[in-house]
Amino acid sequence: MKQLFTVVIFFISLNIFSQENTVESFDERYEAIKQSVKQSIDSFAFDEDSKKRRYKVVFEGDKMRLLIMKANGSAPINKGLVYDFSRVFQFDDISFRRKDVAYINVRTYFLDKENYPKRKKWIKIKLIMKVFGHEHAETIMQALKDYNNILLEKEKNSISRN
Repeated sequence: MKQLFTVVIFFISLNIFSQENTVESFDERYEAIKQSVKQSIDSFAFDEDSKKRRYKVVFEGDKMRLLIMKANGSAPINKGLVYDFSRVFQFDDISFRRKDVAYINVRTYFLDKENYPKRKKWIKIKLIMKVFGHEHAETIMQALKDYNNILLEKEKNSISRN
């Protein structure tokens, strides 16, 4: 009986430890994916009509603000748009073009408080990013898909805890 009790205590302890590890590893994974999105977009993504104006990612909680930077990278040209990547409704295939240029198209929701300060409604939009380097476009697309998936997982976990 004593051995059975010891085994049961061991499995309960192991289960509690693995649950704590799962929470910790989820947070680590979440932060790593956010960092991957930021690094890849900041380094390789441009405004769709530009060769010089890079995007810069700023996270606001789970939302992502995309700023368009001046050609010299010194400052943003506007306050950017806030995108909700937990509500992506379509990732289009990457459009590979000549001279190692690619376009990424993601259909999601955005909020534009700068131009419409009274607007409280999220609007559907097709986000278009120009990327120099086909392999960089694939990296960015995968990072965005990973970010979408982890946000959906986070949302699912928060619903199941309630």
